[in-house]
Amino acid sequence: MQHLDRQLAAFRNRLCDEVGLKPEDASKVATLVAADIRFLPIEAKDEIRAASPVPLNSRFEELVAFQAWSDFSTSVKNNPAIARASVVVQNYICFVYLKDACFEVVAKRAISGSVAACCSAFLSQGAVRDFRNAFSHANWQYSSSIYRARVLGS
Repeated sequence: MQHLDRQLAAFRNRLCDEVGLKPEDASKVATLVAADIRFLPIEAKDEIRAASPVPLNSRFEELVAFQAWSDFSTSVKNNPAIARASVVVQNYICFVYLKDACFEVVAKRAISGSVAACCSAFLSQGAVRDFRNAFSHANWQYSSSIYRARVLGS
């Protein structure tokens, strides 16, 4: 989790401002989410498992592969094809692959105000939900920066 914590720490201000995390929590998001989930009651964990038609261990394997891709792709500089592929893979994994299967149930079952509840709610509602729907239905495009996408029809 430390590797993910370091990656997410780069977004500390946004995690506080947009997600509503406390500054001390924003530097260890992955660790705290894992702990929040680990200490959920068994019924909540069963509900999370039941929400996913894909076994959670298969989703975990996909996330490990995604992290390996992310680590590799950030090491490749000045390659627009790699940059664009990274954006598509990241958007799919983060906003489509995990949303219905995990984020909504975690947002509902995690302890109110916990890092897991705040992050899951943020990732399944509002502008992020709108982008997820646009991405899922091919209603988005790259903006002038290939690292940002623009939702069409909004």
